Amino acid sequence: MSSRLRKAVLWIASLTAVVILAVGSYGFSPVVDRSLGTEPQANAAEVLPASPKLVDFARDEARAIDAFVVRRSGLTVAQWGEASVPMNLSSVRKAVLSLLYGVAEAKGLVDLDRTLGTIGIDESATPLTDTEKRATIRDLLKARSGVYLPTGAETATMLRTRPARGSVGPGERFFYNNWDFNVLGVAFERETGMTIGKALQEWLAGPIGMRDFHPTHVVWDRWFSPSDHPTYRIHMSARDLALVGQLLLDNGIANGERIVPAAYLRDSLTPWSEVGPELTHSSFEGFGYAWWLNTSGGNDGLVLSSGWGGQYLIVDRANDLVVVARNDTGNSPLVQLWFGEFGTRGRIEDAMRLREISLDAVQ
Repeated sequence: MSSRLRKAVLWIASLTAVVILAVGSYGFSPVVDRSLGTEPQANAAEVLPASPKLVDFARDEARAIDAFVVRRSGLTVAQWGEASVPMNLSSVRKAVLSLLYGVAEAKGLVDLDRTLGTIGIDESATPLTDTEKRATIRDLLKARSGVYLPTGAETATMLRTRPARGSVGPGERFFYNNWDFNVLGVAFERETGMTIGKALQEWLAGPIGMRDFHPTHVVWDRWFSPSDHPTYRIHMSARDLALVGQLLLDNGIANGERIVPAAYLRDSLTPWSEVGPELTHSSFEGFGYAWWLNTSGGNDGLVLSSGWGGQYLIVDRANDLVVVARNDTGNSPLVQLWFGEFGTRGRIEDAMRLREISLDAVQ
């Protein structure tokens, strides 16, 4: 081997080693510090006495449940698994942000009828048209913006079913579109002057008594996104998420304090759209402000927020019941990538079955 070739081989080998070390160091770095929160985490195997049937189902029959929490009549009556560990909410983040918009509107910090154009939302690579700029925050909350552009954290279904750009105007059609939800995160911080993490801590986590949340548990993800507007990620524990469900059951009131306006919640839980069969979650046929709704139950119908990998919050208004089922999809980039390729994902059917068992097993 010539001296020049030997140097080239050594240079390539050295560069490869540096890349591997850099990627490995970053890839295994925690996305969030799960130890942060208002109190130490509980025992990961914590089981409350009232839940043996639920535990048997979650452990032995369900496909992927790492933690569950059941609340009834305002009390936690069953809890199992890693219920105190902040995990990636995936798309459940959208319902949480929706609640923050309700608080921000009540404080006079946002106007839900402000347009993208007046807020200054645009895309550098694919500038919005004048029609697209007329979409409002309210349109985005309903997933009815009419803006059909690539963005981060899109699923295969979103990519496959996205309508043609310019095919409809703002407010004319429902399409579960991550561009809408990601822009909602950017617009929230721009309009309120607060980070999502700070607002969540001050307006929700503190007032409703969350125990594991920290403002740094909200992070921004720009991975593989062609959009100027990144994906916000919220990490939250199962027992804290159950308190979000309790807030819905109590019509926006926690500890005697009005947290979310009743009128905003009424609009949030109104089925503004009928959900097509390609996106339906079991019996949830409607969509409000980022909430899936069972319209057959009327005002007492079930409410759902669901997220990729197996994140479920079910609010059963007729039975004064909250059920949370969680699956840990990882807390580092490489583990998350591994889960995406090989991990076992939770199912809405198992979350619904958990609710059915809860009605019989939990009093």
